[in-house]
Amino acid sequence: MRKISQQKTSARWFTKAGRGWMRAGEKAAAVLGIAIFAVLYVIVFAPTAIIMKLSGKKFFTPEEANAESWFVSRSQLPATLEWMKRQW
Repeated sequence: MRKISQQKTSARWFTKAGRGWMRAGEKAAAVLGIAIFAVLYVIVFAPTAIIMKLSGKKFFTPEEANAESWFVSRSQLPATLEWMKRQW
């Protein structure tokens, strides 16, 4: 009988330790995730934005040089049953 109670006690201890370890891991992952994305921003995105700004080039411009927006007007298609079937 004594061995059984020791096994239950050790199993409870491992369960509590495992839950605590999981909580610690979740907190560490949250902190590290923020740190990794901050470093990524500083190393990749910020210099790229600065280079694009200094070069004066506009990499994403509308198709027509004098267009003010990206909106492209299209003619309205007739709403037929065949057109509805081809949507998916």
